[in-house]
Amino acid sequence: MALATQVQDAERQQAALAARKEALELGLARKDGAGALLARHRRDRAVCWARWPPC
Repeated sequence: MALATQVQDAERQQAALAARKEALELGLARKDGAGALLARHRRDRAVCWARWPPC
């Protein structure tokens, strides 16, 4: 295998790993955001039910 081909393969693999890392980071950010929204929804719902009549 020629050196140029090896370099191209290495660059392609590096780009694929960088894209995967970015996708995983975005997935984690979404999960954190979803968790925050759920926590707020539960807190708001609890406050709502603490008042009568419910919201």
